[in-house]
Amino acid sequence: MNRYLTIQQAAEMLSISTDTIRRMLPELGAVDLAGGKGGKRLIRIPETALNRYLRECEILPPMKIERMRAQKPFYIERRKA
Repeated sequence: MNRYLTIQQAAEMLSISTDTIRRMLPELGAVDLAGGKGGKRLIRIPETALNRYLRECEILPPMKIERMRAQKPFYIERRKA
């Protein structure tokens, strides 16, 4: 079963501020369990979404030159005005 974290728990897990987490809510796939009813929000962040976000932020080693040459080159199209 998927575990859902509060904003505070997610901030502690990433060692960042709660304000930063609030700015990232759309990227993290956060859900409002209260549905916006009654003026109060009950925001939770799926732990799997948080782990996916961390994987996307992973720094990878640079590609080797042989692999770069294997990719198709790109061309800049120039048009006369």
